[in-house]
Amino acid sequence: MHLLELAPDLVSLEFDPGEMPVVRQRLARLGRVSEARHASYSVLTVAGEQFLHENEWGDPCLIAQSAAGSALLRFVAVAAEQPDRLAS
Repeated sequence: MHLLELAPDLVSLEFDPGEMPVVRQRLARLGRVSEARHASYSVLTVAGEQFLHENEWGDPCLIAQSAAGSALLRFVAVAAEQPDRLAS
């Protein structure tokens, strides 16, 4: 799991397909997760922030749509390196 910088305030959280349950669990600790599915992508909403969920060629990612969304993804990525960061 790692972050890819897309623009000054936007990031993409890149992860392996098997990590999706862990990603969803971490997002759920930040707020209610809802999902709207479309033909080639989904839109996840967490704590009022939207993320594009794409899974091209078996490489899933969540793309933040705002600086605040990027901050949430940065938190999730840091939690991957420090698991007790989200413990409670």
